Amino acid sequence: MYEEFIGLPIEVVRSNNKSLIGKKGRVIDETQNLLIIEEEEKKISKILKKGTIFKINNKIINGNKINKRPEDRVKLIKKL
Repeated sequence: MYEEFIGLPIEVVRSNNKSLIGKKGRVIDETQNLLIIEEEEKKISKILKKGTIFKINNKIINGNKINKRPEDRVKLIKKL
């Protein structure tokens, strides 16, 4: 859950925003609150982490648990 997500395949499994469910693509950027994905035909979507369950690289990940700056999350690996 602490690895880098950029470049990995992603799917929205569950979300407070029902229109996001089922979106698939590849993570192209990440901020503290958002995952930015590129879908088919180069369409870009910004998806809030909070309130969303993702399937990233075949792992189910709760967006509430990764709702922090990516560099801070990756630093946690060194502490484990």
